[in-house]
Amino acid sequence: MNLPFGGKVVVLGGDFRQNTSVTPKETRQDIVRASINASYLWKLCRVLTLSKNTRLQSTSLCLNLNDVKESSNWILKVGDGNIRENNDGEIEIPIPHDLLIKNTGNPIASVIGTRYQLLLDNMNDPFYLFQNKIILTPTNAIVVTLNNYIMALIPDDDKTYLDVDSPCSFGENSNNLDDIHTL
Repeated sequence: MNLPFGGKVVVLGGDFRQNTSVTPKETRQDIVRASINASYLWKLCRVLTLSKNTRLQSTSLCLNLNDVKESSNWILKVGDGNIRENNDGEIEIPIPHDLLIKNTGNPIASVIGTRYQLLLDNMNDPFYLFQNKIILTPTNAIVVTLNNYIMALIPDDDKTYLDVDSPCSFGENSNNLDDIHTL
């Protein structure tokens, strides 16, 4: 019998909605046709669905577990296209009010203020700044804007640290780059 992968069991894991193939300058239909579940191999696959979210149950956050489950289910419904009836490819998705950031006139200040409510009061606490807080952005340009805004809030003086990306020769006698590392 001539089976793919020599008949060996191969496990494909992940959320295929999040891991789409990169097909430059292609239409949505071309991207869908390039996905794993459009492959001729898909009919040989057996899909297993996880039924228990252990990450939610082992969370150490001080959050209401029911609220977390409700948010998780909402995100899954959006991903599955089941948030509203009659989905023809374009749809308005109602977002729960607790997931919205209130508009203060300055969107950057609103995002930072929501995520880091007491930033200046907790500057010396490394756990406040780096644990359980994240802001996802669609582009690196927005990351730079957010970082610049946060850095402007911090009252300390700026410090610049320089680095070297490639080795350089020291002196006239050092023709070989390896020589500088053995001096």
